[in-house]
Amino acid sequence: MELPHVLALLVPIFLAAAAAATTAARAAAARRTAAAYAGRHVLLTGGTSGIGKAAAAAAVASGARVTVVGRDGAKLAAAVAALRAVPVAASAAAAAASATAAAAAPASAPAGAGSPPPTPPVVGVSADVSTPAGAAAAVAAATAAHGPVDFAFCVAGAATARRFVETPGPDLDRQVAANLGTGLHTAHAAAVAMTGVTPPPAHPRRLVLVSSMAGLTGVYGMATYCAGKWGLRGLGEALYYELRPYGIGVTTVYPPDTATPGYEAENVGKPAETVAVSEGGGLWSPEAVAAGMLAGVAAGRERVTFGFEGGMLGGVTAGMAPRAGAEVFFGGVLRLVAQGYVWYWNGLIGRAHRARMAAAAATGGGGGAKKAQ
Repeated sequence: MELPHVLALLVPIFLAAAAAATTAARAAAARRTAAAYAGRHVLLTGGTSGIGKAAAAAAVASGARVTVVGRDGAKLAAAVAALRAVPVAASAAAAAASATAAAAAPASAPAGAGSPPPTPPVVGVSADVSTPAGAAAAVAAATAAHGPVDFAFCVAGAATARRFVETPGPDLDRQVAANLGTGLHTAHAAAVAMTGVTPPPAHPRRLVLVSSMAGLTGVYGMATYCAGKWGLRGLGEALYYELRPYGIGVTTVYPPDTATPGYEAENVGKPAETVAVSEGGGLWSPEAVAAGMLAGVAAGRERVTFGFEGGMLGGVTAGMAPRAGAEVFFGGVLRLVAQGYVWYWNGLIGRAHRARMAAAAATGGGGGAKKAQ
């Protein structure tokens, strides 16, 4: 048989085998992820919409006991109702029942004592986690409903895209509270509760801080948002050392632009320069981001990034982050690629700025920035 004919036969077989292997690997990874959450108590702030709600739904499907925290009572009730309707995967049901029973079993019960009414797999807690008292109350209510927290996801946050000099002073504080304060106070309340569990459970536990790609690089028009999200990165890297002796891991997640209600609100009044530099990363679905986050947390990763740009930013800004990756070997190349992005963004920003100044001059508006109140 001639070589071309052999190749014509072998190439399709090879491609089919590769596709089958990839499918099998993804299925196995999905099973491992689901098994990590089956029967465990998953707490999520910001769980009434967007990434948080998508992650809560995936956790419910994995057989987890889920506590969703939100400030808006109506949104919270709607989210809880929707999450309670999510079917639990058949493969997760048995593991979830076993783990839940073990977690709920009292240390000792009087003879003949009746069983308490079962707690629904999803409960909602109304709290403002941007304050220490609100975060502590949320964790206490979650623990009362579902027992000790196994996975605490600090997802709550909000972005406002404005030029720094045009942002009123009070808005600076509000943005820092929404993006750093929520994670800081929830992490503190969760860490206090999780480290206080004695004896510590044998299964993995994890604190998850949801930052942003803007927590890895500066973004025009997002200075205050960047300040909060960069703060979460520092918090996560410090807590990695503090919580590790307790057997509690810490993961920091850096999502890209995601099609959520928060992203829609962020786009209102977004500067043209911000739009220009943000377009390259594309727009992800909440479900895709939630799936990547849950998989990374289940795998015990300290950093979770998304796509080429996210991976590149994570590598080039690795610094002293735990668990080195490809940046050890490709740091120089990654830095060169990053510098290319800096030049490219400067070009985009310069063109958009000149166009804005020209338009302002043509309408008699002048070229200065709007005065912040």
